Amino acid sequence: MSIGTRPCLVLAVACVFLDLRAAGAAAEIPPAERRSGYEFMGRETRAMQDDDATNPGLLWVLDGEALWKIARAPIATATPARA
Repeated sequence: MSIGTRPCLVLAVACVFLDLRAAGAAAEIPPAERRSGYEFMGRETRAMQDDDATNPGLLWVLDGEALWKIARAPIATATPARA
C-alpha cells in the first residue's frame, strides 16, 4: 500500500465506523419518544407541506404520474432455443 492511499483508507474506515455508530444510536430511540421532522418545521413550512398546490415535492409526484400513464411498447423477451 502506498503512503498516499493510507490516509484515504483510514478516513474511509473512520466514516464507516461513525456511520454504524449513528445507525445504532438512531435505533435506540424508544417508539414513544420518536418524532417526525414535521414537528420541527415552522408554521410557513408546515403550511407549504400541507398544501398540494405549493408543495415542491408534489412536482415529482406529478412527473411520475405523467410517466406512468405513457403507453409503452411491450418488451420483447427472448426465449432460449431448445434442442
